[in-house]
Amino acid sequence: MKKVFDIPGRRRWGTPQRYRLEFFNENSFNRLWSFKFSRLQVIVWSIVTFAAFVALLWALLRFTPVGAMLPGETEAEMRRQLVELSIRADSLQNRVRILDSYSSNIFAAMGGKPTDSYVSTVISDNDTLVEASDVEREFVDNYNPAGRFSLSVLTPIAAEGMAFFSPVSDARVTSAPDARTTVLAVMDPTPVMAVYQGTVISVGRDPQGYILTIQHSNNFISQYSGLESVYVRKEARVDAGEAVGGIVPQQPMMFEIWHDGIAVPPDRLISF
Repeated sequence: MKKVFDIPGRRRWGTPQRYRLEFFNENSFNRLWSFKFSRLQVIVWSIVTFAAFVALLWALLRFTPVGAMLPGETEAEMRRQLVELSIRADSLQNRVRILDSYSSNIFAAMGGKPTDSYVSTVISDNDTLVEASDVEREFVDNYNPAGRFSLSVLTPIAAEGMAFFSPVSDARVTSAPDARTTVLAVMDPTPVMAVYQGTVISVGRDPQGYILTIQHSNNFISQYSGLESVYVRKEARVDAGEAVGGIVPQQPMMFEIWHDGIAVPPDRLISF
């Protein structure tokens, strides 16, 4: 027996749902644009729009200065800039100190006043105004055989007017006096300065950090081990007091000075 309300040819799933997006003129109520979408089209266009928005936002943060305005990025960028500015300020301060000491000694010498015997003034390697006298050479030759001290290492310094900088300011010396290697520790991240003008001959790295070696005049070589970072490259020319690297409190720096292949106790040449 047939059902009374059975309709032949009836669709099982019914008419698919569709969506319409229309734009009207508010004054005249005339339809300006009309767009029809199925449910699948709505889902696809929503995904495409969201992906395009995410891609645009990523490109805006990645390739424009807007990304630096984020809280985390701002702190990291400011820290990097503060470190660079601190290093430059230290280098300029040391340079000004050199020039002040040099000019003060010149004025003192012109006025017949005593000059400072321990100032970090930069004197050219070809400067012939400061040379070892015959009396000094004779004194050194006569004093060396006594065996108490060897002045042969200090002779080139007096002859060329060399005066070495301390590689780190406000550092604590943890090594024994007159040791061949001076160990320096700091409380805060601190730049490391070149002790004298010269040329970088090697930049390496070991498990303790970077190793920097600088060749100076009169066959002197200074070596800095345990650096956290290095600011110069091989064969670069550096001035006395110029920042060449940096150290951190967690890793002490080991400093050495060599002359003619022989290690010289740094505290004999530098006041740390």
